[in-house]
Amino acid sequence: MATSMSTSLPTNVPKIKKDELQLVKQIGSGGFGAVFQMKWKGPRGEIQVAAKRLNDPDSHEINILASLDHASIVKLLGFVDEAMEFMLILELCEGGSLRSYLDEHGGLSTNVVMFVDWAKQAAIPIKYLRGKQIVHKDVKSPNYLITRDNKLKLADFGLAKKIEHTISNATERASFPWMAPELFTLSMLSPNYDIFALAIVIWELWTGQFPFKGLQFQVIAWRVCQLKERLPIPADMPRPITDLLRQCWEEDWHKRPTIEHIISVITTDTYWLQQILAGSWVMTKQFGSDRSGQLSHYIQDIAVNPNGDIAIVDWSTKVKVFSSESAAWILHKDWNQGTTTNHY
Repeated sequence: MATSMSTSLPTNVPKIKKDELQLVKQIGSGGFGAVFQMKWKGPRGEIQVAAKRLNDPDSHEINILASLDHASIVKLLGFVDEAMEFMLILELCEGGSLRSYLDEHGGLSTNVVMFVDWAKQAAIPIKYLRGKQIVHKDVKSPNYLITRDNKLKLADFGLAKKIEHTISNATERASFPWMAPELFTLSMLSPNYDIFALAIVIWELWTGQFPFKGLQFQVIAWRVCQLKERLPIPADMPRPITDLLRQCWEEDWHKRPTIEHIISVITTDTYWLQQILAGSWVMTKQFGSDRSGQLSHYIQDIAVNPNGDIAIVDWSTKVKVFSSESAAWILHKDWNQGTTTNHY
């Protein structure tokens, strides 16, 4: 049961009274405790928040979160620290987890623009954390949350650790299907630990599958560390992405690519994307509108800005017909005059 621990808490995070919160529903649970959607009557009026109630609280997660400020990381709004109750009050992401989305909708191999956009969004918080010498240690699809406007945010920093030197000992385990070999065999946390796990998330984005589904910890450890097995690469995955995943899954963490290289391959080295996008695309609907689009054309090129935002351009009319930055359109590829629609 939670107890008060005010002396070890950060001073830059607001303390919230429990009676300012009203329960809406439970939205998650795990070994740490439970997460609830709540109404908070705070200084900005009534807003919806997520409240993470910890079974065995300490100051680690809240102090890590209090040191972070990035649009791709779930924001810490405050905390409750009262007798027998400790909760982190967090930004609410109404779309649920990435894992839940993939379970319901499947992978994004047929919606390559969305795949590129979300793969980039999954990588961005890892780059930010790397700059702060923090390893998240639990990068996985259940810990990426989806906002109302389809943005991904990284959450759950209960296992995160600051690495002051080259490597660090790690006494606690992480989530087995996403664990890198060094944590299995040496209980060692490397600076490139999250790179291994991020590549598994990118694999999930493409396939929609759960990694090593149904296998016990000992079996996963044996396959990854002793047999040197990695997740199966789908035949339809573009070669540059295939090569990137294999590099990220190197046993020797020194050989794994930098996060900057990963983002570059995903969003800037776009020849593979051009090959997939080439063909007949149909504008079916304008986002946020009931108007049906009439435009059908052969895409000749795409453009990418330095931030990795993608624009599909019809060069015959010199018109930008899609931008991942604004997500202005819903598209589908006319597969042999089929009717499959990929909603963005």
